[in-house]
Parts: sequence; C-alpha cells; structure tokens
Amino acid sequence: MIAGAQSSPALGAEVAGRLAPWRAFAAESLQPFLGGTPLAGMIRGEEVAHAIVALYLGLEMLASLDGDRAAALALFDRAQRAASLLDMLGAGSSEREQR
Repeated sequence: MIAGAQSSPALGAEVAGRLAPWRAFAAESLQPFLGGTPLAGMIRGEEVAHAIVALYLGLEMLASLDGDRAAALALFDRAQRAASLLDMLGAGSSEREQR
C-alpha cells in the first residue's frame, strides 16, 4: 500500500491518514520520557514519533521482503531492554525527588 501510494495521490492521502494515529500514539507515549527533561528543549516528540513509525514500517517491509524477522525481532528486544533501563533510571530519580 505504501509503495503504491507514491504513485496515487488519493491512496497516499488515505495511507497517511491511517498512519497519523500511530504517530500520535508514539508521541503521547514519549511524553513522560521527554517532558521536563533537557531533551524536551532539544527534541520534539512529534519528530521522534515520526522516526519510530518510519523505523517500524521499514523493518516490517524488510522482514516481509526477505522472510527473515530475526533482525527486526533482535532490534525490538534491544529497544525493550533500553526502555526498561530508562524506566528504572526514571523511577530512581522520582524516588530521590520525593525524599
């Protein structure tokens, strides 16, 4: 659909419209990590959300083309580990702030 949307303006608008909620969800999910940190002034959540959706779609397309999901799954595994680490660091700083 995405490849076909490049040659069809109507299809392109429809695909873009269907991707908009994904970007909004990603931006909303990033807010707790970006808000109130030095990163908030340097990085816009909407831009990071766009990059996340684009990365996901690209990984999905590559996995479909070569039939090997191992590389994409490994990347998601690493991202989950990084998110867990960030979550632990965030929880630790919240506990310190409450004291």
